[in-house]
Amino acid sequence: MPREDVKRIGSRWVPHRVVLNDVKRDSRTELVVESIEIDPELGDTMFSSTKFGAGQ
Repeated sequence: MPREDVKRIGSRWVPHRVVLNDVKRDSRTELVVESIEIDPELGDTMFSSTKFGAGQ
């Protein structure tokens, strides 16, 4: 991964572009991070068994 594809956000280094090559299938997948929020506030209800069971 080229150095310019990794950027520092606060005290963390975050990859902003990742390319995965599948040689066997002759294909590739590219992941580009356009925005990111570090350490967002997450409510407890986000991790309830109801949410996990519903696949939300």
